[in-house]
Amino acid sequence: MKCDICAKETADIIAMRSSGQTLMVCSVCRSSGTKIEKPAFVVTRKEPKTQKESFSTGLQQTGELTLADDYTKRIQRARQKKNWTFKELSEKTFEKESTLKKVESGALLPEDALVKKLEKVLETKLMEFQ
Repeated sequence: MKCDICAKETADIIAMRSSGQTLMVCSVCRSSGTKIEKPAFVVTRKEPKTQKESFSTGLQQTGELTLADDYTKRIQRARQKKNWTFKELSEKTFEKESTLKKVESGALLPEDALVKKLEKVLETKLMEFQ
């Protein structure tokens, strides 16, 4: 992960509170804040999984199944096609409105479980083979 202060790429990152903001910082930058035992949320990027998926044609395709580059637009189009507000989508997915807004805007990378939930509720594909 990268340090939010110096942008150094390191595995030694912890959550700190500084000036009312939560930051992910390296060991060098830790002196500038207060350590947080449990951060409110942490955004992590997982490596794509290699999976097989069956299609209605009976063919199987093997490759890396990853989040589509335009997943934010796909979510927005599907939500608007159903004429749902974020509140309605929140009620149907049992997720916070703020989380869904961040995912749709691209500010938060969704976890695999949320991607699957959105695909099911919105009846759209967010994952694709690369």
